[in-house]
Amino acid sequence: MSDVSKLRIDTLAEKEKVRELWRRALSDVPEIAACFEGAEPLLGNLNITDPLTFDLHCRMLLSCLVDADRLNTAANAGELQPESQSLSSGRLLDALLETISERAAATVEGAVKAARQKVLAECLAAASQLGPLFSLTVPTGGGKTFSSMAFALRRAVLDSRVRRIIVVIPFLSIIEQNAAAYRKAFGDNVILEHHSGAFSRGEANDEQYANPGRRAEFENWDAPIVVTTSVRFFECLFSNHPRDLRRFHNIARSIVILDEVQTLPRNFVATTLSMIKGLADAWQTTFVFSTATQPALEQSEQDRSKDPRFPAGTLSEIIREPPKLFAALERVTTEWRSGQMSWGEVAVEVAAEPQALVIVNTRGAAIKLYQELSRLTAHCLHLSNNMCPVHRLKRLKLIRSRVHEGLPCIVVATQLVEAGVDIDFPVVWRALAPLDSIAQAAGRCDREGRLTENAGRPSGRFVVFDPIEGSMPPGAYREGADITGVMRNAGAASWNDPSTIRHYFDRFYQGGENLDPARVQAMRHALQFATVAETVEWIKDESKPVLIPYDEKARDLIKKIPFAGVSLGRFREAQQFTVSLWPHQLIRARAIGSVYELVPDTGLWACREGLYSDELGIRYEGTGYVG
Repeated sequence: MSDVSKLRIDTLAEKEKVRELWRRALSDVPEIAACFEGAEPLLGNLNITDPLTFDLHCRMLLSCLVDADRLNTAANAGELQPESQSLSSGRLLDALLETISERAAATVEGAVKAARQKVLAECLAAASQLGPLFSLTVPTGGGKTFSSMAFALRRAVLDSRVRRIIVVIPFLSIIEQNAAAYRKAFGDNVILEHHSGAFSRGEANDEQYANPGRRAEFENWDAPIVVTTSVRFFECLFSNHPRDLRRFHNIARSIVILDEVQTLPRNFVATTLSMIKGLADAWQTTFVFSTATQPALEQSEQDRSKDPRFPAGTLSEIIREPPKLFAALERVTTEWRSGQMSWGEVAVEVAAEPQALVIVNTRGAAIKLYQELSRLTAHCLHLSNNMCPVHRLKRLKLIRSRVHEGLPCIVVATQLVEAGVDIDFPVVWRALAPLDSIAQAAGRCDREGRLTENAGRPSGRFVVFDPIEGSMPPGAYREGADITGVMRNAGAASWNDPSTIRHYFDRFYQGGENLDPARVQAMRHALQFATVAETVEWIKDESKPVLIPYDEKARDLIKKIPFAGVSLGRFREAQQFTVSLWPHQLIRARAIGSVYELVPDTGLWACREGLYSDELGIRYEGTGYVG
């Protein structure tokens, strides 16, 4: 099937076969016409000589078939079918605007409140604009979460064909936070959370997974508003597995909000934009690219023939004048430290602050700095992926409480707190990193603008430093940090300027030359569905999950799994208590006996009692927690 020419349907006889298949489908299932408005002329006029169009339509057709088959199988087994809910966009928009008004009433008057009102007004106004592809460029703390949803709901009010809204968020650290905010505004029965942590509330069990009709909305996204992760969403777009593809057809005629879109993996930007354009053009899907650090998704002025990004002017920016909005919301003064600093030097300065957040690049660096700070202050807290999700959420709650009450609080964290996490410190230090990461970190500094409003000038203190001992993730992350360093030395690294961010991403994308290194688009042209699915691994994860005996529920799971087996439901329930270790970390942990394989040959490990610290998380070094 790799020879595209053999699959072209370009004769009258072949096209008539396609039309005949469509007529037979309507005869067998007349209801299908209501599900696919305009599908007959689309099939009749389909240019199947375009392999990318054929690729997209194959995925759409298989998605419909898989979903129909599984729902029909469940119905024949006598299982109760979930009722499909329509998107009551008018009612939901009213509820959202009421929630926004209540939150605004509790916000102090000033630049932040005024900016959020401006962003909301422009999102509501832009909903009537033509075109399916939008960008929403708003500084951190500018109200993107609710305003982007207001845009989507208002657009759905104006266009009755919109079936659902899908919010795609890259990080688990913020997805539950945002879903909870939506749920508070809309009620529990409107929001579908679909991610690994969504099953922690007992929403699924073994019996439900054994029956294909139950919890079907998790499999096909048949819900008014879906909140999911980037991994789930893009797996759906490029997978060849029926389980993932089952929800593909429900993306059609949806509004998709891609939050923190700067996190798109560089090596898949070309094929992702191509798939998004196909869904927008042929399947009435609207996309909103939302972030404070808008990546350069449109072509630069260089050689456009080799640039797979959107042509200039493809995206409609919702905010009329982003630079003015960024200037109005400037809440921090930035210090770029020259030379390199030791952890000890950083610790001395940070410990002198009543409240401060330090963000570093790796878990090992976080532990080293935490140990230095702990010698100087009793009010230091650590936050990293060495801690299981339940532990991290508990720690974040403690941090917010201490900061809100004005208590001493020094936090050392990894990048997990950067994008979207709702914390607000008067002082933030950030180890040198890619420019978009630096901008996101600055958004944790005087986030609500209280210091700035009281002083009448930007009063959050943001320090960027280059640690002597600081390790850094390899590959694109290190390359981004190097570009930031070069731009800074040239005097052009203002993270608060959208044009500088654009310049950074143009350099990071190298004019489009490194946006498809694996040649995924060529695979799609050749209709190599299995190879595409294997290649587009959104997060290349060689880490191993370690189940932590964090509380009685986790201990009970650790006891049950060896005897009851690792079912899908039980495994997902366990994910809230897991820490992922890289291979070299797992080797160290095994060497000191802190982990053991829970069930042989499953790849699921467990941490021994006493070797998980409430202070620092899992231990995988004989003499400490350095990794």
